[in-house]
Amino acid sequence: MNTLERGMKNGNVNNFICVHSNSIYGVILMIQRQAIRYNNKLIKMPFTIPNQDLDEERVLIANEYSDEKTYLPRFAVAVYNAIKQQERIAHNDYLLKDAAIKNMQRGLSWFQRHFTNEYYTLLD
Repeated sequence: MNTLERGMKNGNVNNFICVHSNSIYGVILMIQRQAIRYNNKLIKMPFTIPNQDLDEERVLIANEYSDEKTYLPRFAVAVYNAIKQQERIAHNDYLLKDAAIKNMQRGLSWFQRHFTNEYYTLLD
């Protein structure tokens, strides 16, 4: 049983710890990540979102440009909102632009992998 499975044993939603070591420098980095079990799949979140948003309740959400609509679980809506927030930061804040683009790309890749049809409705 790996670290992720041990962290998910107690229910649908949990945090887990990833331990990475670098043998050259002897450095151990511990990163706390979130995951959720959805449709019998364990999905790692692309970044930390508030625990109250780690919910499977489906919510209707619309593309802000085309007004096309789709249903998403609340945890995916939280990722969508974070992507849009990072997009606004990248356009408006020169100092935070690189970090915002990196976070936005991480969220977009996650969306493409786990919610492909909804990605094309909302974000493409």
